[in-house]
Amino acid sequence: MTGTPQRLADVAQLGALSSPAGWPPLSAIDIARDGADAHWVLPDDAGTLAARCSLWWTHVPPLADHRPGVIGHYAASTPAAGCALLDAVCTELAANGCSVAIGPMDGSTWRKYRFMTDAGTEPPFFLEPVNPPDWPRHWTDAGFESLAHYFSGLVGDLSRRDPRAEAALQRITRTGVTLRTLDLARFDDELRGISSDSTVSFRDNFLYTELHEEEFRAQYAQIRLAVRPELVLMAEHEQRTVGFAFSVPD
Repeated sequence: MTGTPQRLADVAQLGALSSPAGWPPLSAIDIARDGADAHWVLPDDAGTLAARCSLWWTHVPPLADHRPGVIGHYAASTPAAGCALLDAVCTELAANGCSVAIGPMDGSTWRKYRFMTDAGTEPPFFLEPVNPPDWPRHWTDAGFESLAHYFSGLVGDLSRRDPRAEAALQRITRTGVTLRTLDLARFDDELRGISSDSTVSFRDNFLYTELHEEEFRAQYAQIRLAVRPELVLMAEHEQRTVGFAFSVPD
């Protein structure tokens, strides 16, 4: 049997409840980093979590004609538990002036966001979001609708050349832009340049919020061991990073 949704007065209370196997881990570091405004749980009679999530309404992405609230850190064992929790947290978001709820998103699109709704036949690749296949239905059962769609593509022939590549290289060379591979010995400095470029390149993206350079560097420093320098291209102009192409082996 499950209880009723509860708003945690202290996030440390999460530690008193065990999470079912297979749920994405949620550490104290994640919680502190993501800066949620509230945390909710739905425990069962055995003291195990049946559902959990966090809420954001103070610092959230813009959405035209709305004041959005965000639901993230989501996990639930059953559709009934998920729906009960989502109903409760939508009420709190409305009480805090939100006109629409967006999720799943751990505060911003810089963190984990969106559900995989069609996994296809290929295994998920590195950094791709992964979730149990029934979780999207928890949300639609609770009245949510899709706000945006994303897809990942697979290219099986890496020998294929884009006929536009040579002309593009000549064009940027004429402007004084040079290309090089990432310098792993200067990884922190390289992240500074990538952070600056990302802020400019992504600022018109849907649901974009700014991520400060220190947070960016701390987040992406975690994948340093997975980085192969020869797979990361940096574009520079007058010793300033003006572009990058980031790839990792899977």
